[in-house]
Formats: sequence, C-alpha cells, structure tokens
Amino acid sequence: MLKSLAGDVGHPVQGLEEFVKDFRRRFLNLLGFGFREFSSVMALSVLEAINNATKGSESERSDLTAGELNYLLTPFDIKRLESYANNMLDYHVIMDLLPTVAMLYFERRLGPDAKLSAIQSSILLSLGLQRKTIEDVEAELQVPVSQGLALFVKSIRKICKRLQDVHKEAISATIPRADTSVVHNAAPGDGASTWKPVAESLANEMEEEAQKVTQQLNEKQKELIKSLDVSRLSISSPNNAL
Repeated sequence: MLKSLAGDVGHPVQGLEEFVKDFRRRFLNLLGFGFREFSSVMALSVLEAINNATKGSESERSDLTAGELNYLLTPFDIKRLESYANNMLDYHVIMDLLPTVAMLYFERRLGPDAKLSAIQSSILLSLGLQRKTIEDVEAELQVPVSQGLALFVKSIRKICKRLQDVHKEAISATIPRADTSVVHNAAPGDGASTWKPVAESLANEMEEEAQKVTQQLNEKQKELIKSLDVSRLSISSPNNAL
C-alpha cells in the first residue's frame, strides 16, 4: 500500500526532514563523481526541490557553530579566503577550500545572511562541488572568465563575512556583560533583592567629586593664609628707620 508523502503547505510530513537532509548530503557529495556531468542549473533545480520539501520545518536549518568552523577551517584557511576576497590572491590559492565552503553553503549552514544570486550559486557549485574549471563555467553559463571571477570573488567576500560573524558571536557570548547603570539594593535580612537605576551617570558623579576636592583644597589654603603672622612680614617705613 502506497501513501503520499505530500504534507500541508508549511507543514512537512513528520520524519521527512531527516530523509531529505540525508538525500541532500549524498547528492552534494556525488556532484564530484557521477553527477559531475550535470549542468549546474540542473543541479541547482534538484537542490531547490529538496529545500522546498522541508520549507517551514523547525529543523530545516542548523546554523554553523564556532566549534564546527574551527574543525573544518583553520585560521590560516580563513585568512586565505579573506585575502582572496580582498583581491590579494589568485583563485587557485583557495581551490582546496572550495569543497568545504560550498558544502557549508548548500547545506544551508551559513544562515540567511549569506545569500547568493542564481549565477553566483552556479559558479560556486561548479567550482566547489563539481570540480570544474573556470573555463568549463564560461562555456556552460556563457559568462566571460573575467566576469565569472568577479562574481565569484563577491560570493567569497559574502561568505567570509558570515564566517567572521560566527567567530564574533562566539567571542561575544563568552564576555560577561557589566551594567554600570544599575546598583543592587537589598534590605537587611531580606532574601529578595531589588535593582534600582542610578540617579546620576558616572561622569556626573566624578565631576561632583572633583568639585568637592577642589573646594576642600581652597578652604585649606585659606586656613593656611590666616594662620600666618602677617605683621612679621611687614616692611618698616624709611622715616622710622631714621
């Protein structure tokens, strides 16, 4: 007995997501082998159908973590990608990293911020997963090599930004957040504690303290002047000397 796997719109059939994920991973890996002869447009259409099958599922996307990124790409690898994105290296220098980068993108691990256009996705799939040359891309997509490389470097630049954001998010999560705008007030013997906002900012408090110190110094100077015997410092008149 056959049963349809089609679910409601936005509500995939339960258990279908894991099956689709497994198929997508195997399909992406096989693009460098038997499916290498596929055109990039055909491969993208297959991936689009896969993504539509799990659209709306909570487990449909799993964002990349810093731990996974450090395992897949070393700091030197990311530096190479950044250098290429800044037009400091030739694309041949990062060819060994393209399969990993392409897998992360097409497995939707980079999040919605790293969104490429259709032609950029075709170039990344051809170079990274199907191991084609830029000349093969030129013949297939009817795009000059110079234009294809220009689109490709924009893709790497966008992906690099996302990889940097992953590291930044991991570092910011380890930094404790100190809030200097509140003080902790608790009544003696009271287990509950309350937080009340500081009436004045730290800068105002420092300015007031500085004014108090200056006033105290002025008062001490006045007291010192009063304690002096001014008569001893007076100069006698010349007529009195005669």
